[in-house]
Amino acid sequence: MPCVIPRVFRSGCDEEEGISSMVDGTDIITPLSTGYNTRSNSMEQISTPAGEEEVSPGKYTLEVLPTKRSRTASELLTCRPLTFLELSESSHFFRSQSRPLRLLFALYHLVAAHSELVCYFIIILNNMVSASLISLFLPILVFLWAMLSIHRPSKKFWMTAIVFTEIMVVIKYLCQFGFFPWNNAEKEKPRDPEKRKKRKPAAVRMKMIGLKVETVFIRMAKGVYKPVKSFFHDILHTPYRAATDVYALMFLADVVDFVIIVFGFWAFGKHSAAADITSSLSDDQVPEAFLVMLLIQFSTMVIDRALYLRKTVLGKLIFQVILVIGIHVWMFFILPAVTERRFSQNTVAQLWYFVKCIYFALSAYQIRCGYPTRILGNFLTKKYNHVNLFLFQGFCLVPFLVELRAVMDWVWTDTTLSLSN
Repeated sequence: MPCVIPRVFRSGCDEEEGISSMVDGTDIITPLSTGYNTRSNSMEQISTPAGEEEVSPGKYTLEVLPTKRSRTASELLTCRPLTFLELSESSHFFRSQSRPLRLLFALYHLVAAHSELVCYFIIILNNMVSASLISLFLPILVFLWAMLSIHRPSKKFWMTAIVFTEIMVVIKYLCQFGFFPWNNAEKEKPRDPEKRKKRKPAAVRMKMIGLKVETVFIRMAKGVYKPVKSFFHDILHTPYRAATDVYALMFLADVVDFVIIVFGFWAFGKHSAAADITSSLSDDQVPEAFLVMLLIQFSTMVIDRALYLRKTVLGKLIFQVILVIGIHVWMFFILPAVTERRFSQNTVAQLWYFVKCIYFALSAYQIRCGYPTRILGNFLTKKYNHVNLFLFQGFCLVPFLVELRAVMDWVWTDTTLSLSN
């Protein structure tokens, strides 16, 4: 059996490519670098049977990758049998754990990777529970600033949210003391306007204060206008946009909100007791707020479908701003005045608002990524299984829904077909 004589050659690039430097006719091999745009001077071992004639080293030179381009760090690590003791021990320790513990580790890493979603959820939950004017500012910032930021929320947003949260906590803490006049004022006896008339007039002073406040607000508006304009311009004219299609999920959120309105209509009126909707319609006792919310929900679904078919990101952005501000004004100011119940005590309204927040998040993601080129087709028919079959049959059984979808597709899609076709 012929013995094997190990011979050592360099792999990667040849000598004439300038990998090793020549000092006094001696090759000095540089250490291995794992950075990008680097070449390797690693030592590979080739076994040659004894007795065979000696050949030039170039014959046994190993070229893992073409020498015309540089190898990246990932290619260097995959092409070379490098082992790290700490990484191997960590991987072995992780595999030796039980499945529930590994699931907890995976959930922890998931939450750590998407910590901003956890912050958004806590902000929305705090707004649902407290339902105060001071807590209404953060959800609007989340939907109109953080979720629309490309690629992620900036440091200014997080600093603004942290400072505003600290101020909100301090204000709520101070309002619990009784030595402030506005904390122990009698709610049943409002202030007497006649006492106000007896005070000394200060019209001149009030005018001066008003002028100062107006000047401050004008300066603040001018200082905010340019950053806001630049922010929305970057959203609409971003050079890198990964087109996506989440209209199916947005439509599902709208359908869930529609169902909540229909079956929880009693929560949107002065009637506190739950009743059947058919009996309420027959008795002409349908709450006005219920009809308004039903029409608004249906109108938003139609407008959203039109924007989706036209693929207008600008229109979707304007619609998002109007809808976010309008929904918050309606749910936290107008609806409590109509129903005579606080938002924090209306469970159905809270559930509707939470689903609408999911819709806002999906809508912001759609604006940030843009619409795809091809959007026609039914998402229920893209996969063949029993779930899609039953859902598509249920979709077809809804009265006038298929016809309404066909008419909307014909109206807002450029086509040469007539309505009869």
